Amino acid sequence: MAVLHVDNVPERLVARLHDRAKVEGRSLAEKLIVLLERELGEPRPSIRELLDSIERRRERYPLPASAPDVVELLREDRAR
Repeated sequence: MAVLHVDNVPERLVARLHDRAKVEGRSLAEKLIVLLERELGEPRPSIRELLDSIERRRERYPLPASAPDVVELLREDRAR
């Protein structure tokens, strides 16, 4: 396993990281690995990929004809 050294980390960040690690029952190194895995583990989808996914879901699960109009619901709510 590789070793990673980071210089010039502000003390306030180290303190916050240490506090979070302690609350979770982790070492500082374990907490850093969790944060790095969360941030870098899976690439985030692009906006286009997200929109395409929503469109595919809409096609697969269309709203029933009896579904209320969202715009009308918003207008009613704002009128209250």
